[in-house]
Amino acid sequence: MKQGKKQIVFFCASIPQIFLYKIAKEFKQRGYETILLAVSNEERFDKDFFKPVFDKILFSKFQFSKPYINNPEYILKRLPSLIRFLVFMKKVKPYAIIGLAGAKWQIKLAHKYFFKKYPFIYFPYDISSEYYGSKEIALKNGQRKFEIESEKYCFEKLDGIIHKGAPDELKYLPGRIFEKIDFAPLQLNFFPYCSDEFIIPFNRNKLSKHDKEIHIVYIGGFYYGESMQRIQKFLKEIAKQKIHMHMYLYNRHISESKDREQINTAFKDFINTKYFHLHETMNARDIITEISKYDFGFFPGYDTDQLNIEPGLCTGNKLSTLIEAGLPFICENSIKFMGRIMKHYGIGIFYNEKTIRTLRKRIRKLDYKRMRENLEKARKDFNIKKHFSRLEHFTEKVVEKKNKNK
Repeated sequence: MKQGKKQIVFFCASIPQIFLYKIAKEFKQRGYETILLAVSNEERFDKDFFKPVFDKILFSKFQFSKPYINNPEYILKRLPSLIRFLVFMKKVKPYAIIGLAGAKWQIKLAHKYFFKKYPFIYFPYDISSEYYGSKEIALKNGQRKFEIESEKYCFEKLDGIIHKGAPDELKYLPGRIFEKIDFAPLQLNFFPYCSDEFIIPFNRNKLSKHDKEIHIVYIGGFYYGESMQRIQKFLKEIAKQKIHMHMYLYNRHISESKDREQINTAFKDFINTKYFHLHETMNARDIITEISKYDFGFFPGYDTDQLNIEPGLCTGNKLSTLIEAGLPFICENSIKFMGRIMKHYGIGIFYNEKTIRTLRKRIRKLDYKRMRENLEKARKDFNIKKHFSRLEHFTEKVVEKKNKNK
């Protein structure tokens, strides 16, 4: 630990996200020492991008998912890096740890065997108990028992909980995968806010200014399932209306070549058409300037399974990224809570299976100048600097309670 500095350790059981960058930067600017421990490969992670906000970054360089864990050559080659990673975890003496999932079982093990005596805050990025109505359904859909049990452990045994969805989302979790969850009493709702560092001037040189056509952009992860099918339906419908869709996709859990192969397969019916444009993904800073030339950001509909409550409760990095880029939203009605945020600021246009057929007409009638003014308000209000003191005070409360109970 640097002399006189409180050390915040981020234990990340996945590839680090831009939201983590923003949080770490605010801690560092307030005089904390920041350390990132990531249980993952680093080949597809832009380490240089994260360096300015961390005093130290250490990767396990070892991934426990398939096909890696079934490859003896991979294990032998990467095992020394994993051992160094674990040794460092034993030596570090943090002021507080924030565990970001990712793999909940890794957060559980880190807490039990490395950081149990230190204040440990659980920050679930996605909550399995929102996706599945029962443990049987979760197991049937590929969730493993130890991972399911680890989520309950993290909610109950860690010293505090940060969650990024709707403020009341935790109350909907008991009675689903688990009949009862005794949540850690200290909890904080903290959204993926905008950052002044990433906000750019409004782009007035849009593609639409030159070709007089409408351009929509989608950025984010690539996933199979009903969500992808709904995106495909959306693409077919807007192509009829001569609206362009630009897509920047990634899947950080597989190799880059396999990633591209899967994306090409999923969109094979659109790739060579006039109104579909598949682009290479970019880092979190460059993507903002890149997408600012389009007219709208896009939030597709989610699965219609009534037992999946996640669409009605979630938020995501796309929300702040599109605001930072100065783009209003086109959003499917099933996006309930994020839709409420968009409606609050007046920065969204919503559709369902019927109204999508008149999307072009509705867009042409929009007061785009007014939406830009609303985005300016959102940038000021939905800003991490305005809200970060809540996170810092929450961390202090967790530390105080933990130390009091020692």
